[in-house]
Amino acid sequence: MLHKSNITKIQAGTTEWRELRLGKFTSSDIHLLMGAKGIGKTGLDYIYRKVGESITGRSDEKEYGFIEQMEHGLKYEIFGIQDFCQNRKVNFIDVQTTVSAPNSMFVSTPDRVLVLSETTDESGYNVETLEVKCPFKFHTYIQQRMCATPQDLKKTFENYYWQVLDQMLVCGASVGYFYTYNPDFPEGNRGHTITFRQVEVWDDMKLLRKRKAEAAEIFSEIKKQLIK
Repeated sequence: MLHKSNITKIQAGTTEWRELRLGKFTSSDIHLLMGAKGIGKTGLDYIYRKVGESITGRSDEKEYGFIEQMEHGLKYEIFGIQDFCQNRKVNFIDVQTTVSAPNSMFVSTPDRVLVLSETTDESGYNVETLEVKCPFKFHTYIQQRMCATPQDLKKTFENYYWQVLDQMLVCGASVGYFYTYNPDFPEGNRGHTITFRQVEVWDDMKLLRKRKAEAAEIFSEIKKQLIK
């Protein structure tokens, strides 16, 4: 269940959105915590980055320009979303609404949060999440099209696998969708859906929760050492 209090209504790409993400772990980068043997150096570097953002209020990541691949994804993502939703009677919460519990260290911005129903107590929604990718390169798109299951995606695009799992976790969704889309393919055959059902990825969901808890603890300890 997605609690209404966790829906920020902050739109992706805005200054407010960038500021909200400072010092918070995001679904798009959560794979950095998912090393085979633990948090690892890559995960620690990610935690250090988030601690630095939390203390200074700024990001040290490079602001890359709109390279051709990024332009392609931004231009066609909306068409991928429309293609996915075609023939589906779904509602969605705004456009790329950002979800984060009050005072949480974790934030997620799925491409859509699909609303199935309101909870009986009216405190939240039963939802599903949607993540759309529009690869610029044919080999990347076809590789994604060849993935039939979440485990297939995990083998070839592990970062996207963990991104979808974290979106589901942050949004309280029992189902998440990964949709790859290419506008140059014939109409009716431009997209491919991989469905994530919580019951089928439960073990990895538990591992993700564990790593996030470890990261939060490390984050707090490091920040205490730096700010006394």
